[in-house]
Amino acid sequence: MKKLLLLVALTLAVTGSSYADTCGAGTFGGSSYGAPDFSCTIGDLTFSDFSYTSLLPGSSVIVTPTTGGGETGFTFNAGWAVKDGQVLDSFISYTVTAESPVISDLVLSISGYGYTGEGFLSVGENASNGTNLYVCFGDPSCVQADSATFDPVASLTINKDIAVSALFGGTASLSAVVNETSEVPEPASLTLLGTGLVGLAGVLRRKLFS
Repeated sequence: MKKLLLLVALTLAVTGSSYADTCGAGTFGGSSYGAPDFSCTIGDLTFSDFSYTSLLPGSSVIVTPTTGGGETGFTFNAGWAVKDGQVLDSFISYTVTAESPVISDLVLSISGYGYTGEGFLSVGENASNGTNLYVCFGDPSCVQADSATFDPVASLTINKDIAVSALFGGTASLSAVVNETSEVPEPASLTLLGTGLVGLAGVLRRKLFS
């Protein structure tokens, strides 16, 4: 019975640790996102090689992990805002990696945006597998989200171009960009759980017929 309980505990502990969220809220300043060799995990996905380039300081960008609805990723919050002939172009990139080809889509969205007069804003994104997403790109109605699905891959490098412009007058502002991805069914942790349950069944069988 002690061996049985130990096997159950180990199975649950290992499976639970596979889903432990280790990415926390941070910024592109200091020792978190964008720091050399920084990486973190959300579930079975590892995120690394973060970078941010802009006239707006990295410490002004709050990075928050997002999960839910089968999607995993980050919300980037900042005060990207211009007026009276100003232009602000910002670039965010990172790499997401899985143990096997399970990454199957990308979702890009924005919130807290506005523009007046000749103000203009756009968010463009390209991934290393050739996927391209656009939000508010040359669209006066400013579509707030774009998404794409593709054949599963094990790794993606994602590059984002966030542009706000009031070059010809007016104003433009944007407060949040959300980037998420999902995995195809049967992640590795479910296989691990299945292996543990097979072992547990074997122990029960030996106990019952001994």
